[in-house]
Amino acid sequence: MSLSAEFLRFPPHWTVLPFTDAVKDATSGNAKLKKDEYLTTGSVPIVDQGQSLYGGYTDKKDSVCKSELPTIVFGDHTRAFKFIDEPFALGADGAKVLEPRVKLDKRFLFHYLKQLRIESAGYSRHYKFLKESYVPVPPLSEQKRIAAILDKADAIRRKRQQAIQLADDFLRSVFLDMFGDPVTNPKGFKKVPITELADVITGFAFKSNEYVSDSSESVRLCRGANTLTGNFNWNDTAFWPKNKLKKLTGYLIKAGDIILAMDRPWISSGLKVCVFPENQRETYLVQRVARLRPHRDSYTNYIYSCIQSKAFEKHCCPTETTVPHISPIELKSFEVLLPSAELIDKYHLIISKVNCSLGEMVDGKCRSEENFTALSHRAFTGQL
Repeated sequence: MSLSAEFLRFPPHWTVLPFTDAVKDATSGNAKLKKDEYLTTGSVPIVDQGQSLYGGYTDKKDSVCKSELPTIVFGDHTRAFKFIDEPFALGADGAKVLEPRVKLDKRFLFHYLKQLRIESAGYSRHYKFLKESYVPVPPLSEQKRIAAILDKADAIRRKRQQAIQLADDFLRSVFLDMFGDPVTNPKGFKKVPITELADVITGFAFKSNEYVSDSSESVRLCRGANTLTGNFNWNDTAFWPKNKLKKLTGYLIKAGDIILAMDRPWISSGLKVCVFPENQRETYLVQRVARLRPHRDSYTNYIYSCIQSKAFEKHCCPTETTVPHISPIELKSFEVLLPSAELIDKYHLIISKVNCSLGEMVDGKCRSEENFTALSHRAFTGQL
């Protein structure tokens, strides 16, 4: 974004500074702990570049970060921003401590940085892109007012997320109670490839230069960008002409199909996998996205839970040092427990009832996310 565009974005009475004039990298001089030094419990939390607030813990008091609290930590590889208000230690590689050089309220700065669009460069460093941005510096009283408004909106958003997390935890406990841990298989169920319960395919390589605008003569395409954790997002949607669908009917998505993003499938909120709902427009599957079509309707919830399990993550073995990707071979070779059809049917009925309430919560969360995004835009264009 050019300098002139940045100045046009902000109100004329706000000072606007290049990022490096407004914010400094205060990482240097702090101890950094390697992954093999992390503890599951300890007196000092470790903040690294992972999506979770804390990556682990330590008892090494001399490793506490010297930055004045509260402070902001940026994940150079992950693009994650964290607001930390208690003593912490830094995890090695990729975690940067950011401090203001000028009169900037840290909550205001945090909210501003969170809404920046930093394009992904894969498992590369992103601080170089952050340094190319600009930071607005309104009067301090205005900063505090904006931060307070965004804090309240963010609290509502997080409470909705916590409610959804509680429901998800309940669903996982039901699964473990009925079937046991898929990794250890304490109930001794037979294991079979997931292809014995569902037809599994990956999408077609639709050429992006042949995408068209949305119209009655086009169909929607489902890409990895549209597939989130438990729900679809169609804000950035591609369309394909209906007159070019010959021999592509096998890639049509139907209600009840389980859709899985194959590239960067794990994000902060979990695995990017969804069940395609009813009453949707005609939608086709794009490459690097998988479709699992259960052989029976009652298999849907069971297969969906198996894909979300730690057993599936362990099978695919993503790491923070590689670009996570699920291959078609990995997906098709994933083994699931094979309980009786009666037990799967019982599980399906229980989960279907819970999902009705969960669906309402997810819709509310989506609305709160949209409202927060709109509020942030207004805040940083001087409209609050």
